[in-house]
Amino acid sequence: MIHPDSPSWKNGLLDATARWPGGVVPYFIQEDDFDREQIELIEGAMEEYHDRTCLRFRPYKDTDDDYVKIQAKNSGCWSLVGRHGHGQVLNLQNPGCVHHGVIVHELMHALGFYHQQSAADRDEWVTIHWENIKSGTNG
Repeated sequence: MIHPDSPSWKNGLLDATARWPGGVVPYFIQEDDFDREQIELIEGAMEEYHDRTCLRFRPYKDTDDDYVKIQAKNSGCWSLVGRHGHGQVLNLQNPGCVHHGVIVHELMHALGFYHQQSAADRDEWVTIHWENIKSGTNG
């Protein structure tokens, strides 16, 4: 889902309302949806952000209005983009999505980043060879 205050020409959200205050993202893991090893994998993906960025994930507190709720419903791997608030969902279908790279990817969406191929300037960097696309499959 695209944040309503997102500029159409950027690949990440710039609007302050879509950013996590102080670069801190409270999270809540729906523990009934994951086993201990999977929870450690989720926390390990968060730790990679701690090691490589100034962003921090921390466990949810009752006083948090905005946080990411990590669940495993049978609806695929997805997250809202940027801070939407009130326990926004990041879904990691189980099995299938609970892998380090997928978790890092979905966390990046929650931080405010879109897919690179969705960037408004992507056509400046990509050449589509329409002749290589089978007829009827380019819709």
